[in-house]
Amino acid sequence: MLTWRRVKLYLFGVGLGLLITLVMFKGRNFESCSPASRVTEQISLVKKISIDSVLGKKMQAAQLSHDSLKALIARGDIDFSRSNTQKEPCREYLIRFEHKGIPLEAFLSLCLKDTTASLLMLEGI
Repeated sequence: MLTWRRVKLYLFGVGLGLLITLVMFKGRNFESCSPASRVTEQISLVKKISIDSVLGKKMQAAQLSHDSLKALIARGDIDFSRSNTQKEPCREYLIRFEHKGIPLEAFLSLCLKDTTASLLMLEGI
C-alpha cells in the first residue's frame, strides 16, 4: 500500500531529477539534431565553394553572387532521396532553394575532411 511518505519521496526525487536536467541542458539548442541541420551546418563551415566556368555563367545570368549562393544553399532544403550521402570521400547533396522567386536546384559535393565544396549542377525547377 502506498503511503504519503513514499509519494512525497517519489515527488522529491522526480523534482530533483528535473532540476538537475534543466541545469545540465540549459542553453542548449537541439535544432542541430536532424540530418538536414547537420549538413547545412557543415555547408556553413565551408570557406569557398568551387564553381566551374559554365556554372559561373549560369550564376551571372541568374544574378547570383558567390556569397548569396552560399547563404541560399545553407538555408535550402536538402533532398536526401536524390542525394548520394554514402559516397566517399566527398558526399553529394541535392539542395532546393529560391532566388528572386525562382525555384532552383543545386547539386553540391561536400568533402568533410578538408571542408571544401564544389558546385556540380545548378538548374531551375
